[in-house]
Amino acid sequence: MKRLLSILLLALTSLTVAAQHETDFALHFMKTYAQGTSLTCKTVSPTMMSAMLQSDAINKDTESLLRQIRSVRIISNDKISETQTLHEKAEALIKANKGRYQLYDTFDGKNLYTRKRGDTFVEVVLITKQEGHLYIIDLTGSMTEAFIKEITNS
Repeated sequence: MKRLLSILLLALTSLTVAAQHETDFALHFMKTYAQGTSLTCKTVSPTMMSAMLQSDAINKDTESLLRQIRSVRIISNDKISETQTLHEKAEALIKANKGRYQLYDTFDGKNLYTRKRGDTFVEVVLITKQEGHLYIIDLTGSMTEAFIKEITNS
């Protein structure tokens, strides 16, 4: 019995470690399409998220939202001539992974996709074109339905 529990614990630990090293959409998109384009990716790391939570400027509502986010990646491009092609590639890539990402909502020309594990949202991806540029905002963490509704104001 102890051996079975040990094996089960080891399996769960390795699954947890593997899940933490999953590639998010933003990283996959950058690896696939960034070379030869004006795409850039900015990351707000878990360390920075933690520092933000320490700030006195954060109110309780904002703090409860930030606690659900592990990291934020923001992808954008500089060359307007690339925007339409890159937008189409982003949508095609996310649709090619339809088993992983589901369309959550469409509003104001923006598409919001989610990836869930059980009832928890582990990734939220917003793809949009604004003022001639592509923007992809990728949030990872352990997010609730209420969190999604709060950030989309729905």
